[in-house]
Amino acid sequence: MSSSVFNWSPLPIKRKLDFTQKNKNRNNNEFSNRNEPKELHSPNCEFQVWLRTCEQEIIDPLVGKVKGDIPKWLNGSLLRNGPGTMKAGQDEFQHLFDSSALLHRFGLKDGNVTYQCRFLQSEIYKKTLASNRLMITEFGTRAAPDPCHTIFRKVATLFDLKANMSDNAMISLYPFGDEIYAFNEIPFIHRIEPKTLETLNRVDLTSKINIVNHTSHPHVTENGMTDNYFIIVEQPLSISLPGLLSTKIKNQPLAASLRWYNEYNQINIISRETGKRQHKFFTETFFYLHIINQFEDSDYIIIDVCAYRDPSMIDCMYYETMKDMHHNPDYAKMFRGRPIRFVLPLKPLGHDLAANTNLINYGNSKATACYLSNGNILAQAEKLCDIGCETPRINYEKFLGKKYRYFYAISSDVDAVNPGTLIKVDIQNNCYKTWQEKNCYPSEPIFVPSPNAKKEDEGVILSVLVWGQDDTNHVGLLILNAHNFEEIARAEFRTTTSVPKCLHGWYLPETET
Repeated sequence: MSSSVFNWSPLPIKRKLDFTQKNKNRNNNEFSNRNEPKELHSPNCEFQVWLRTCEQEIIDPLVGKVKGDIPKWLNGSLLRNGPGTMKAGQDEFQHLFDSSALLHRFGLKDGNVTYQCRFLQSEIYKKTLASNRLMITEFGTRAAPDPCHTIFRKVATLFDLKANMSDNAMISLYPFGDEIYAFNEIPFIHRIEPKTLETLNRVDLTSKINIVNHTSHPHVTENGMTDNYFIIVEQPLSISLPGLLSTKIKNQPLAASLRWYNEYNQINIISRETGKRQHKFFTETFFYLHIINQFEDSDYIIIDVCAYRDPSMIDCMYYETMKDMHHNPDYAKMFRGRPIRFVLPLKPLGHDLAANTNLINYGNSKATACYLSNGNILAQAEKLCDIGCETPRINYEKFLGKKYRYFYAISSDVDAVNPGTLIKVDIQNNCYKTWQEKNCYPSEPIFVPSPNAKKEDEGVILSVLVWGQDDTNHVGLLILNAHNFEEIARAEFRTTTSVPKCLHGWYLPETET
């Protein structure tokens, strides 16, 4: 595998994409006519693993059947978060991001593994459970209007962004000190008891700090983004304020207020010392959910991102779109992304250079940066590998914000021969290794270093497994040797309920639990 310059297309013309009309088309099932036979697309990808419903919480830990030898030093809790049910009482959620949060715990102790799962006891979950219906309009799902809400009450709450806002935190889990919290991109986080998965309390962050909302993937670090800088990658997906007010008046999902402006992305380099922007760079348009890592090296800042051409992959997670994926020839293209690298010069040469002169001389990198006629710098990324990667993780504790060599991910190529693939990418040698098993769908890989590890990939990879087809009441924990990416051990569980695939999580060593 060789590295190459990453290029979506010629520089795009400025264009606005309105999600409202796309949502209307989606509800009309624009992708298929189910009365006509059609060719199957992405036939090996089973979307149902995301849409399963947990019918019964597993509060008392189940003991798993272990194959192989689990390292004796691996004692702690792997905590996971993700969709738990697409049902809202008698109704159904229409987007994966709306699914009620389900928490999972794999407890590792002396070579044995246990499993538990419980629903996050958010306020909206408890209200939905009590009323047996959809109570609040979510990101992609419209609730029936409450007849008790008068027009005056609607106007009174029009400018209160938290009014009727869901607190369903179903994306990730992160530690604050010795406490663990469930996150979503909403101003509410929930503290979790890491051994029982009990929801302890809810925190409204707007009462603590002056924000409207926050990322569901915060960095947990003592050192910041790099040694000297904070890095803000702006992408042209935004919430339209008029659109947001319109959605509140019309009781439409939040997704209807999203706008995609097909213009340059902007990367801002902020001094940690002064808090002022010292550099800005422009790139061709791309969309992302996850940054892999970023670091300073010589006179450059390097940023690695899992990038997409546009935010169509958000559309891929609508219930109706997922159900129709095998009849939609564009579905895999909408989900097509690649890991890319930007190399940004902190000390670029003068503006009098000839047009298209590359400002980068960084090892063997094929990334470029050159001046535009207006004096701004346009950066063009290189492709790290030609395989779709998502939910990337690194040796987080030692290499966040530092020069690194490896990252781990799951496949985002839904049309691959085996979409359920784990990936280890070696950036230095431009190659990757994979792990896969037929009819098996692994989750985000989490690196856990060995005691007294000397090498970056000296440790294990933990990943949650679910199985497809009719094997719904089956969940497992996979343990790989992070160096050679071969299986060391696994623990499998037969459950009394279906287990859906999870999104993000955190590993807590025993000393922290």
